[in-house]
Amino acid sequence: MAKKRRRLMEHERLILDAPADVSDEEVVMVDTIAAAVDVSGEVEGSVFIQGALSSLTPLQWGVITATVLEGATEKEAAVRLGISK
Repeated sequence: MAKKRRRLMEHERLILDAPADVSDEEVVMVDTIAAAVDVSGEVEGSVFIQGALSSLTPLQWGVITATVLEGATEKEAAVRLGISK
């Protein structure tokens, strides 16, 4: 049994749905999957963007919303907001 288990441990390291070894109530995983996204970087960026957006005037906010979020051209945004391009 020990030989079979060792062979499985050596050749089947991609099984990620179960612990590889449980000894002294400590669970050791054979492999881990790296995060596809840099979570701390995403949070930091989000906080920075929220801070920057909160400092905009209502008109600036309207321009950003129309052009970036809604995909309007600068001319369309200007007409919608009643301002010159």
